[in-house]
Amino acid sequence: MAAGTDGTATIEPLLDRAARHSSALAAGSGALEKVLLEMEDRLEATIQVAETEIRRIDLQARRQNSELASETRRHLANLRATLLDRATTVARGYDSVLSLLDDADRALAREVAAAPADAPGTR
Repeated sequence: MAAGTDGTATIEPLLDRAARHSSALAAGSGALEKVLLEMEDRLEATIQVAETEIRRIDLQARRQNSELASETRRHLANLRATLLDRATTVARGYDSVLSLLDDADRALAREVAAAPADAPGTR
């Protein structure tokens, strides 16, 4: 530093030095700003790609869930129809058994009515 007339250092050499370096600093900060803007653009593009992929995966999952629910409903409808058929078959079987029992009761009543009064086992 240059000494002033009163023996103190003057600021001019510092200002000259700063002025020489300020253009380099400005160029460096401009380059840094450019890099940061490019990184910001890339980050934004990456975020957009990620959001698009998330929407695609979400839509695919919803479709699969919908298809699975439809398949489950079809399966349950088939099970219900099978159970209804089997219940109908069982009911018809019971109906047949009851008809046989009614026929047996009527036949037994006819035999009892036709048997002579003094036949063994009628008293």
